[in-house]
Amino acid sequence: MKKTCFLLVFALLAAAGLSAAGQGDSDVIKLKAACTNNVTEPATKVFYYFLDQVEEKSGGRVEFTRFPGGTLASPPEELDLVKSGSVDVIPMGHMPHGDHIPLLNFPSWIPGGQQKAVDYYNYLVFEDPETSKLIQAEAEKNNIVYLSFAAGGANAFASKKSFDGLSDLRGLKFGAGGNIDAFEAVGMSIVNMFPPDGYDFLSRGIVDATQMAFNPMVQLKWYEQAPFFMFDGTYAAGNPITVNKDTWESLPADIQAIFKEAADAASAYSVKIFEEELQENIGYLKSQGVMVGTLPDADIDRWASALYESCLLSCNERAERLGIVTENAAVMKKATAFAEQLGP
Repeated sequence: MKKTCFLLVFALLAAAGLSAAGQGDSDVIKLKAACTNNVTEPATKVFYYFLDQVEEKSGGRVEFTRFPGGTLASPPEELDLVKSGSVDVIPMGHMPHGDHIPLLNFPSWIPGGQQKAVDYYNYLVFEDPETSKLIQAEAEKNNIVYLSFAAGGANAFASKKSFDGLSDLRGLKFGAGGNIDAFEAVGMSIVNMFPPDGYDFLSRGIVDATQMAFNPMVQLKWYEQAPFFMFDGTYAAGNPITVNKDTWESLPADIQAIFKEAADAASAYSVKIFEEELQENIGYLKSQGVMVGTLPDADIDRWASALYESCLLSCNERAERLGIVTENAAVMKKATAFAEQLGP
């Protein structure tokens, strides 16, 4: 009799298109998730960690179709991709979109460590009442919602010749593709160079030294041409997990809560995975006879100030051009106050 009742209930559920758990294919929220990094890169590992957490914690109520490696868009197209709803969620590299989300493009590099860099974004975007209101309103105009930010790693100078500080790099041909005035402020002679050209420019002697995020320089094997590295004391964050606003508002409240919990977990994971990669790369370079050190404190302070002032100037010039001077000033004031707490 009990077996008959169970079979009857199961048959009724099946007839209604439901599983024994009360959920069928029609109840599964199927979303598209894209990223421009390859699956082996830390940024994608962090994003996939978020997606896995959502799928697991939702008990199968959410399923993502994943499009890694720039399958659907290049970095300059990411904002349009999620804004239009062509994808539902993406870890957006926000820096190429300064004219569309300028208030989020405050100075990105600060001292204090990888967690501090993430805290800096969280403070301005989610915690401070004044700046969060401005930045969230900007996101709403672009039909997007930010959930969390990820660590971006440490930055370093690299040179073909041994150096103990910034003064040793003066007179060398220094490759840089942005923040030129910051490099010039610490005495560099600039040759225009962008990351895809780095290895070639170093190997051909077009440049003698450069500066960039440390882990990508290792991945690109720049150490084969520039075997002297010095960390500059600054750290980056960004790549907000960004959801299409219409998609976000269509999600049940409990699923939204799962998204937020998973995004926070992914942010913490990003700090862990970037630190692990950092230590692994340092160990590898040293095993190859590459010098890896850290700039003297005075140079770190000088460079952090020059870099921040360069970024601040760019933000102010863009705000003037876009007619958002008041809003930008409010964000820059709080950004500067946070950065000054960390030094220099």
